[in-house]
Amino acid sequence: RKMMVWGDVLLSHPHLIDQLPDDVIILNWQYGTDLLEDEEYYRQRSQPLIERKRDFYPAVCTWSLGRIFPEIKTARANIKNFLSLAKKLGCQGTLLTNWGDLGHLQLLGWVVVPIVYFGLASWKEEVDDKRFDQEFSGFVFGDSSGKIFELYMLLDQVNDLIKVSPGLGGMGLSVFFDELLSKNYLPLGTLRDRAEELLRVANSAGELFYRLLSNRALRAKEFLFDLEPVLIALRILARKLLIKESAPFLFKSPSKKEELIKEIEMLIFQNEEFEASFAERWRTQAKPKGLKKIRDR
Repeated sequence: RKMMVWGDVLLSHPHLIDQLPDDVIILNWQYGTDLLEDEEYYRQRSQPLIERKRDFYPAVCTWSLGRIFPEIKTARANIKNFLSLAKKLGCQGTLLTNWGDLGHLQLLGWVVVPIVYFGLASWKEEVDDKRFDQEFSGFVFGDSSGKIFELYMLLDQVNDLIKVSPGLGGMGLSVFFDELLSKNYLPLGTLRDRAEELLRVANSAGELFYRLLSNRALRAKEFLFDLEPVLIALRILARKLLIKESAPFLFKSPSKKEELIKEIEMLIFQNEEFEASFAERWRTQAKPKGLKKIRDR
């Protein structure tokens, strides 16, 4: 057995590194950002360990924490570039983390792309991204068309559409949970434009999703079923953005209040639809206690 410790405090106070016994493995978690940093970024962040020739495991992540859907592009850049550095340094192990501090919404089907990519990047000298994109659907689902990977990348667009500023990543989950008329976490661009883009993605992804489900030859369909709540969530986000934009004007016009009420009633219905769909999938893979925590939130 070997002791492992998280490395963030050690990197902030490098003098403590020398006080650790040599056989303690440092879990050097570096997750990058949606700026998709290269290998040099991780070298600089790990420099105190490299200078002291301390063994560490690179810890990367699925980039699903606090997200309505994982940031697949960000996760891939994080995994690819940090693990590439780790191999050159001779690191003997690695770790893929999947956090749920903010209410763990992530179903297994949501994070299957980062998990598979991490597995390949851990064992292969280098992952051919173009080949991965082409072969992922067939490897996991038996889908030779590659359409399932296309579906995942469509859903990943929510992170680009609900973004406050570069570097902070997608804020879709924050908008999803926030009060209806709050002005927090609002995305760049006009709310109506963002809402229309979300609906475009939801429509395209929904059409592809139901077409794929009709393919009886697919395997691992439980991962596909996990994506249904995300499709509903995209429509909820779009409606919330439209209400946020129009509510100030509708409140001032007595003739328009009925329109606002109908929009809110539809939003309530969609939230109930999301809860039912999510709860059904949650019960297939996790404990009821966790579901209650998310509902309470």
